[in-house]
Amino acid sequence: MGSQDGYSDYDKNKDNLIEQGHWYADILKKYTVPGYMLDVGAAAGYILKGFADRGWTGVGLEPNRHMVEIGKKNLRLNMMLGYLETYHSTVQFDLISLIQVVHHFYDIRLAFEKLQKLTKPQGFLLIESWKIDSLMAFISGRRWHAFNPPTVRHWFTVNNLRKLANQFGFEEVQRGRHFKKIKGHLLKDKVFPIFKSLIPNNMNIHYPGDDLFWILFQKIR
Repeated sequence: MGSQDGYSDYDKNKDNLIEQGHWYADILKKYTVPGYMLDVGAAAGYILKGFADRGWTGVGLEPNRHMVEIGKKNLRLNMMLGYLETYHSTVQFDLISLIQVVHHFYDIRLAFEKLQKLTKPQGFLLIESWKIDSLMAFISGRRWHAFNPPTVRHWFTVNNLRKLANQFGFEEVQRGRHFKKIKGHLLKDKVFPIFKSLIPNNMNIHYPGDDLFWILFQKIR
């Protein structure tokens, strides 16, 4: 739980992350009114802040102590330090979001057992992750930016993530590719370093790859 481990460029993308929360909250409007949510792997809470702007309340769960402190101090969010696999609560949530998190779980089945227990009947589970059977992953091979063991422990296709969720009582409601915006320096450093001289650092760019997807599930049992 180091001070900046894994988050060296995180704050530079703050506005885009808040907008990402807005975007997902607007998708949820089709299915439910704003309620109480758990944002797993919340970092400093910028995506959670986006949901809060749309009427949601809830908890951000994050294993990095420094990020938790930023979320509490700067955004006045309800942040908790910890991992989903060891998280205990008697409260159930209307929505649990896992944005760029599911591939990091150290015990994937225990994590989904927790998700099943923590989600209200008919509640929702929102997952965003990298797609291992994408053209981007195929072309990049071991140079694929999402191939990052031991930090990344799991890689998914849409189908195998859906099958995993089904085992724990979740059914797919909607899925799609992401509109995700990132700063130029993040795109060229982590995804397309060959284009470093062509991409302005502070430009907001829609992520161009086909390797990012999201799925919205509903708990049916």
